[in-house]
Amino acid sequence: MCRPARNRAAGRGFTLVEVLVALAVLAIGVLGVATMLLAALRESQDALLQTQAAILVADLGDRIRANRLARGSYQLEEGAILAPPPVDCRATGACEPAELARLDLYEWQQSALAALPDARTCVRVTETNGLEARHYTITVWWAARGTDASNRLQLTVLT
Repeated sequence: MCRPARNRAAGRGFTLVEVLVALAVLAIGVLGVATMLLAALRESQDALLQTQAAILVADLGDRIRANRLARGSYQLEEGAILAPPPVDCRATGACEPAELARLDLYEWQQSALAALPDARTCVRVTETNGLEARHYTITVWWAARGTDASNRLQLTVLT
């Protein structure tokens, strides 16, 4: 039996076309992974801002509950930027409820402006049918990434 001679080099290794196809498939995979990574980072940043807003809103709610005698002193119109209180009543140790409310609002708003991009704040105080209780609606807006829209978080506190 006579066997035809084979070209031993033809059966070994990869051709240039196979290598190029493999590289193209690999490149598409790497681009897909990079795109998913960027999307995950963007969503993580949005979640972080949402968490910071929730912490800020809850913080002011706690401050309001702790200073129930301040009544309507926590009112803050949307878009208003508060000036520092003339006197830091905590340094003297003697704060009237209204002074403490002004200081609380100022410190809270400064924290919101520092933590959230293009932040706006608002606190509405609503009487509850002539009772001593009040509704405080605390709202924070901040810029959404990549759009002209804004995100908003709102909390209503009853004291």
